[in-house]
Amino acid sequence: MRALGIALMLAGAPLAAEPVVIDNGLIVDGSGSEPYRGWLSFEGDRILAMGRGAAPAGPGRRLDAKGRAVAPGFINMLSWANES
Repeated sequence: MRALGIALMLAGAPLAAEPVVIDNGLIVDGSGSEPYRGWLSFEGDRILAMGRGAAPAGPGRRLDAKGRAVAPGFINMLSWANES
């Protein structure tokens, strides 16, 4: 989850106390199955839900991830960061 938060901060979307829906992204869930077009909802540092197709209507901020991969819970092990 930390990697998702860092990625969103770098993208200019700070973690919020309101629900955030990342829609229209290519979901890579780490299960080994094929990535799929879908959505992910989170609040603060917790993933609330995720699914295939278009996100259901509901409250919260929406981010369009068209053309981008969404990899919830992944940590970039290939980082060249010099500090932990």
